[in-house]
Amino acid sequence: MSASQSIYIEAPVDEVFDWFKNPRNWVRLNPAAARREEITDAHLTREGLGTFHVWRMKPLPGIRFECFGVFTEFVPNQRIVDKWSLALEGTETYTFDAEGSGTRVTLERQRRSLWRLRLLDTLVDRFEGPESEQALVRLKKLMESTGASAKAAG
Repeated sequence: MSASQSIYIEAPVDEVFDWFKNPRNWVRLNPAAARREEITDAHLTREGLGTFHVWRMKPLPGIRFECFGVFTEFVPNQRIVDKWSLALEGTETYTFDAEGSGTRVTLERQRRSLWRLRLLDTLVDRFEGPESEQALVRLKKLMESTGASAKAAG
C-alpha cells in the first residue's frame, strides 16, 4: 500500500530540512504516540546517508517490538528516503521543495506486512494516514513558530 501527503510551511527549506534530518526530533511530531513509541538509539552521520534510528513500540499492553530505520538516500534540502525494517516493512520518502518564501514537505509512504497480509496492510494505512497528516500539521506549527531551529534535538 502506498500513500502521499503534503503541506506548505512558511519557513525556509534549509531550516525545515535541518530540523527534520534528526530522527530524535520526530518524537515531537506525534505526542499521542509518545505513550507507545520511544526512540532508543539514533546515530546521525555527517553526510546524512546511513543515519539510523531504533524505536521501541508498545502498540498494545504486553506487546512490544523494536523497529529500525536507516536513511538510504539523503539529498540536503531536497529529500530523505528512510527504509524501515519491522513487522511492517517499508519506505518513507520526505521531499522538501522551496515554494515561494516557504517549503512544501511531501511524505510518501509504502508499507507492507512481512507476512504479506493484505488486511493488515489496509489497517495500517487507515491508522497511519491520519497520524501522518497530524505529524505534518505539527511540523508546520513548530517550524512557523519563533525560534523553531533552537528547539531541535541535540
